[in-house]
Amino acid sequence: MAKAPKNYNPIVWQYEEDVLSGKIVAGRLLKLAIRRHRKDLREGAKRGLYFDPEAAQAILDFGELVNLEPDTPIVLFPFQQWELYAFYGWQRRDGTRRFRKKYKSCARGNGKTPMEALQILYHLAIDGPYKAEAYVSANKEEQAKICFGDVKAMLTNSPELQDVMSASAEQIYCPENSSKFRFLTSNPSTADGSRPTYAVLDEYHEFENDKMTEVLSSGLIKKKNSVLSIITTRGFHKDWPCAIYERKVAIPTLEGSLINDDLFVVIYTQDSEDEFDKPETWQKSNPMLCEGGVLDLVTLIRERDDKINNGEESVVAFKTKNLNWWCDAPTSFVAETIWIKSGTKWKEEEVYGMQCWGGLDMAQTNDFCALALFFPPEDWQVHECDIDDDKAIYVRSPIRVPGKYRMLWRFWIPEAKKQQRISNGLHALRDWEKDGHIRLLEGNVIDPREIEKDIISLSEIVDIRQLMYDRYNCNSTAIALNEQGISSIDFPQTMAHFTTPTKNFRDLVLQKRLDHGHNPIATWMMRNSVPITDTNGNIKITKDPKRAPEKVDGIVAGIMALGSWMSDTLEDSSIYDKRGFIEL
Repeated sequence: MAKAPKNYNPIVWQYEEDVLSGKIVAGRLLKLAIRRHRKDLREGAKRGLYFDPEAAQAILDFGELVNLEPDTPIVLFPFQQWELYAFYGWQRRDGTRRFRKKYKSCARGNGKTPMEALQILYHLAIDGPYKAEAYVSANKEEQAKICFGDVKAMLTNSPELQDVMSASAEQIYCPENSSKFRFLTSNPSTADGSRPTYAVLDEYHEFENDKMTEVLSSGLIKKKNSVLSIITTRGFHKDWPCAIYERKVAIPTLEGSLINDDLFVVIYTQDSEDEFDKPETWQKSNPMLCEGGVLDLVTLIRERDDKINNGEESVVAFKTKNLNWWCDAPTSFVAETIWIKSGTKWKEEEVYGMQCWGGLDMAQTNDFCALALFFPPEDWQVHECDIDDDKAIYVRSPIRVPGKYRMLWRFWIPEAKKQQRISNGLHALRDWEKDGHIRLLEGNVIDPREIEKDIISLSEIVDIRQLMYDRYNCNSTAIALNEQGISSIDFPQTMAHFTTPTKNFRDLVLQKRLDHGHNPIATWMMRNSVPITDTNGNIKITKDPKRAPEKVDGIVAGIMALGSWMSDTLEDSSIYDKRGFIEL
């Protein structure tokens, strides 16, 4: 005897009651979504809308046929049942679906992508038209492949679906109605020519622009019952499309200040950033903390505590990913306004003949390479003091030496990379080249011999006492420079080695005592720099992960240059003592 289908109407109704009564911990925006649904049940007919329980039931009945793993049916929790029931149940009097666009936001690990995989299968097999086309796109191809992989796994593990669909490495196909599903790369051109009837934008907060959205939308509007599904976790960029759309469209739709009958919105988030310290509220952003859910509160608390120990960057990441809260981007290493106040315009001739210490970063020979030369005050040795610790890496501190320090910069980039950088929006590179702030080298990669020549030429007009370098891609250059009498020493790229000079570099800027000459490339790189710390309080800088592939090489080189001066034991004599100055 066949199993009687489950009636989901009382189940989702009870879920709504539990949310609105406070029995289930829920945020304001989820409650608004439920109230909107109930209000439309009362008043939607005036706008040509009606709710069809059979259409709502159908998607959930289909879900009972789908296995996430072999012989393991997918389990939909009440919050997921409510989402599907409400989304698919609403119809229009003209015979079309009500919702043609969906915006869903919740913390990671709450089943967003598997839910989309289930709906894609439903669209291909039942809900979509003849020759339905479903696509998933993400800012990273790997993310799009996750959704494709979930769809493929569900198909592979569900015998009843295998009778009507097949899968290849890049496509799911339903021969009965010539429907197909594919993943797209982040390049909008990959969607050209597509005729989507169901399109998913995964992790929308990572999209810097709406080019892919526009391409997919232009195809969707031509289809009668098409769906654009946006799923995301919140992020850092409040001026990117996701945050703007949520702020100007999604939330006003829930609040009722904007009437948009095409849009279904559900947002699981905390009501306050202060709830970071209130784990009992975290189900607001993590509905999978429900009874029987896949998330464990104790594990989340432990992860939060680990993030606190790892510093501000990790805390911000936890708030966005695990509590679905919009945060400011990771704190910059030095605010640009402070950086600008620390520098003045000065001529290079002013440091000719002076002692300096260098830092060289050649980590990528197909992109920017940077040299920084650090000039302490001319009377700095008067303020020398003995360091008792024989094991100390650094034997002096700039904080003990009064006066201003200067930094001189050199940058290189291959000609081919210059064109690519400009095409990708770094238009200032043209001015940097014209004004002599960067040297272009022929070809696709930098010839290290050209950098060696430039450094040797510099050593003829300034006294480079010591140069420290990142050994990656730089060993041969260091050997060549040592042969020319320029002492070149490996600077280990560890937190322990970077911490002291990094802190001193920042302190000098805060005290307006590091005169960087307003080099525009160094300023751009400082803008890209964010600090990372460990549990021992060590610190180094890295690039803002949301601004990749922007560069910080010049700032790293500057910190290594300062570290070179701080660690120099002065046991070797100056090259000028050996050959004197070259007269210009």
